[in-house]
Amino acid sequence: MMIARFTFVGLFNTVLTYCFYLLLLKLGFHYQIALSADYLLGIVIGYSLNRYWTFKVKGEIKKQFFKYLLIYILTFLLNAFLLFILVEGDYLGPELGQFSILLFITLISFFLQKNWVFLNRFNK
Repeated sequence: MMIARFTFVGLFNTVLTYCFYLLLLKLGFHYQIALSADYLLGIVIGYSLNRYWTFKVKGEIKKQFFKYLLIYILTFLLNAFLLFILVEGDYLGPELGQFSILLFITLISFFLQKNWVFLNRFNK
């Protein structure tokens, strides 16, 4: 059930933040500013929903949030590296390459969040 909640949070967060990005563009914001705001909103929403609904933990918010940010940075870097290899190695195009990486990155993120960020003796 936890993986289903995690997947739902990810889909919800992605759709919501993309709509926010489009709204900011429509309001005249530069795409880089809109993307930055989109990313920041996604971190806050994803963290909050995963903390309180997916993993249902209590504890040190600052420490957990810092760990959550580290995971976002690490998974982004891993994602970018794998996509570079797939695209520049002529294995897959950017669209299919990214699509093929998503499940792998999601599973890594889930594992790290469950076992490091939101580690709780009650959620095992």
